Amino acid sequence: MPVKVKLKLKMLISETVLTHNEIDLWLNQLNNFSFRPVYLKCEKILRYYEISSYPCLYRTDLTKLKTGIGCPRCHQFTMKEEEDCMYCSCDHVEVKTKSYLRTICDYEMLFPDRVLC
Repeated sequence: MPVKVKLKLKMLISETVLTHNEIDLWLNQLNNFSFRPVYLKCEKILRYYEISSYPCLYRTDLTKLKTGIGCPRCHQFTMKEEEDCMYCSCDHVEVKTKSYLRTICDYEMLFPDRVLC
């Protein structure tokens, strides 16, 4: 017999969203906090996942890239837009906003020196 559980989550820490250019400054400002040991552990973890800001070693011709929004499941560019969601031929469904943000992040990783307008 399935057990019914009621789960209530509370966020005790406010969420901070940073761009890749702001991470170093934010980490350096952690020295001012009284919970230094906790933040040092966080800094160590974040440094492990940090992507360096060096320019790409390869240059890609934009005309050779496929355009559109790629499916995160099958990696094909067959996503179709309908109302608030994106649908792929592999039956993957994703909220349109998430698809757009993921695609913008991919573009930023490929072309860190370009400005989105």
